[in-house]
Amino acid sequence: MSYLFILKRFEVWLLFGVVVVLLVFAFQPLEEEIVAGVEVAEDIPTGIVIGIADGDTEPEAAVEPEGFQITAVDVEPADVGQVIKLTLLARAKSEGPVFLNEDTLKASTEGGVPIPHFFAPFQKPQSVISNEDSLVTVKLWMAESAEAIWLDFQGDRAKAELLEGS
Repeated sequence: MSYLFILKRFEVWLLFGVVVVLLVFAFQPLEEEIVAGVEVAEDIPTGIVIGIADGDTEPEAAVEPEGFQITAVDVEPADVGQVIKLTLLARAKSEGPVFLNEDTLKASTEGGVPIPHFFAPFQKPQSVISNEDSLVTVKLWMAESAEAIWLDFQGDRAKAELLEGS
């Protein structure tokens, strides 16, 4: 029983107490008061509101965008070729989420050469849902530069202008 002399040290009891307090704190469930003050908005309007005339207090109509829209294009040079980062505003035509991969979102140059998606091993696949507009970012990789590319998604087609230095 000569090993019990370590229990006479104050530092050992202090360390044991700190470890117990940290374990209790780590496994304590989150309090409801933390998220109780946050309100969740359920009815968020989607679509584009067409202008308000002078004197009117209500918009005339809300127009849903057809297909998908390209909201931003960013061209980043790489060691070989370039990476094109596209921000899209889209809505799935079918029920459930549509994952954006090379089968659902096809990209090609103006000459019809297919453009592969940029491979990012730890990135979750982007998806588009059907009940509201989804803002997603897709990366493509091109070996050679081009002035514009075409995107095909669920039967709709859009053109993205690739500007030098953008």
